[in-house]
Amino acid sequence: MSELRAPEPGSTSTRLYRNGVVVLEDFPVADTAAHLGEAGSVVWIDLCAPTAEDLASIGAQVGLHQLAVEDALQEPQRPKLDRYAGHLFMSAYSVGLDPTTAALRVRELGVFITHDALITVHKDPGLDMGGVLARWDASPDLAKQGVGFLLYGLLDELVDSHFAAVQGLDESIEGIEDLLFEERRHQIQIVQRRSFELRKDLVALRRV
Repeated sequence: MSELRAPEPGSTSTRLYRNGVVVLEDFPVADTAAHLGEAGSVVWIDLCAPTAEDLASIGAQVGLHQLAVEDALQEPQRPKLDRYAGHLFMSAYSVGLDPTTAALRVRELGVFITHDALITVHKDPGLDMGGVLARWDASPDLAKQGVGFLLYGLLDELVDSHFAAVQGLDESIEGIEDLLFEERRHQIQIVQRRSFELRKDLVALRRV
């Protein structure tokens, strides 16, 4: 499969599965309805910072409810799963630690789930979907399960990001605990500042 490039605002990535096999990538979003009209077809569409017009166009092709479209454009949404006639809308979060500052990074993801389409929407180009694609490609025997399999791979990746963030925060806490026994005032100030930052990160992590 092709390597997923870092998305830019307004960009899209697409995949067409037919009977569980990827047969086309990066097709124009305008062709979505035509592809879905083909037997055994399932599509994935990823939109980075789409406009209202972008989502309206896709919504018209796959039958998305206007309220769900509005939720995908607004921020922030609480983690949730809403049911509409013909599709579901999920709001979820990917989390991670900045490799340079060790600060928590929280990135929102809106997901439309229909019988034959999975549409992911995010405003942050830093949200990397590469891990999700790797999970999908690692289990080609399950891809024939359609949207259910795609959703499973997506949720698996998101949950793993949460556990990795928790482990990273635990390690940071252990690191500042070692400084508690330093008598130098500078070290005490470091502990105070980092403790405050970690408390903020834990609050943000609990919210998502």
